[in-house]
Amino acid sequence: AHKQMKSKLFDKKNEIGQVLLMFKSTFWTVGTFSAISNLLMLVPSLYMLQVYDRVLQSRNEITLLMLTLLMLGAYLLVAGLELTRSFVLVRVGAKLDMQLNKRVYSAAFEQNLKSAGGNAGQALTDLTTLRQFLTGNALFAFFDAPWFPIYLIVILLFEPELGLFALGGTIVLIILAVINDRVTRQPLKDANTMAIASSALATNNLRNAEAIEAMGML
Repeated sequence: AHKQMKSKLFDKKNEIGQVLLMFKSTFWTVGTFSAISNLLMLVPSLYMLQVYDRVLQSRNEITLLMLTLLMLGAYLLVAGLELTRSFVLVRVGAKLDMQLNKRVYSAAFEQNLKSAGGNAGQALTDLTTLRQFLTGNALFAFFDAPWFPIYLIVILLFEPELGLFALGGTIVLIILAVINDRVTRQPLKDANTMAIASSALATNNLRNAEAIEAMGML
């Protein structure tokens, strides 16, 4: 199913998929930034290990200062990578919008000519939603998700019982996420469809405001 969905997305007839392919190298760059950021998330744990192993025994304040400065430097690097990653994805979203907005507008215009009374602006709203997805936390989670097995392995290496507890918690969260998706998918789809329909109805009524007022139908 995943391969079929992927083939549909990047089919030559799928204009959105073709535009996304233009940013393939950019997404690889963002993935690299995410990898470095996730590796640097281990710094606080390594810092505490070094403090307990070296500083508490030797009571060397210089060692503590150097370790602290290294940790702060790592945090600054993470902040810089996160800022750069966000900036790059914002630019990708803007370029995606520029590549597709005229095409979407023309398609919406033609569709409205064929079936008058529809919500022609919904297509542009959908494009905005897609652009916001590319610059939001959901896409960041996509890049960060592959790293959670590595963190589980690190916890297992430190303490097997704690690692098993973390693994159990992860399994519970995944099960809850799957149940939540299955329970809410259809209601959310229906709610979205009704929201679009109600927006279209309100738009059409406001378009005929003068006639409605003249006939006292408000």
